[in-house]
Amino acid sequence: DPFGGRRDLAEKRIRAVGDPLIRFAEDGLRPLRACRFVAQLGFRIDPETEQAVPLRLEVARSVAVERVRAELDKLLLGMAASEGLQALLRTGLLDLWLGELRPMVGCVQGPPHRWDVWHHSLVLLEHLPPELGLRWAGLLHDAGKPHRRAVGADGRIRFWGHELVSLEIAQTIFQRLK
Repeated sequence: DPFGGRRDLAEKRIRAVGDPLIRFAEDGLRPLRACRFVAQLGFRIDPETEQAVPLRLEVARSVAVERVRAELDKLLLGMAASEGLQALLRTGLLDLWLGELRPMVGCVQGPPHRWDVWHHSLVLLEHLPPELGLRWAGLLHDAGKPHRRAVGADGRIRFWGHELVSLEIAQTIFQRLK
């Protein structure tokens, strides 16, 4: 075991073999696979490996969209899909392939919601059965909320018509992912 793989498995750690900048320059899909492994296995990405991802986004950008979609589908079906999506967010991969979802992060909903739109969608994913259509629907169902957020005179936050904007966002993402 010259690269410490057994130790990584025991510690539930995803780590590039050797220099992660070199590994990610060789194949732009590898960073996305790391996030998928987070979702499927419940592992965490080694800090050095994770820090290399943003420095290789230009390589990831060149990956065929069909390969990206296959990895995203597998990520969404993972037992820890929300953790995989958080890894996408931390590394910049979310902005690269699902940039329409970025406005959900930090978009406060107010009572009766406990979380911002992003976290709400991630919690929902954890409660859905691992069926691809349901998981995509759970992720995208409130994607339009940041675009329709309004605070009324009474101080209540509302998102009138967000479902139509969410549908448009979903269509845009699915067309891009073919």
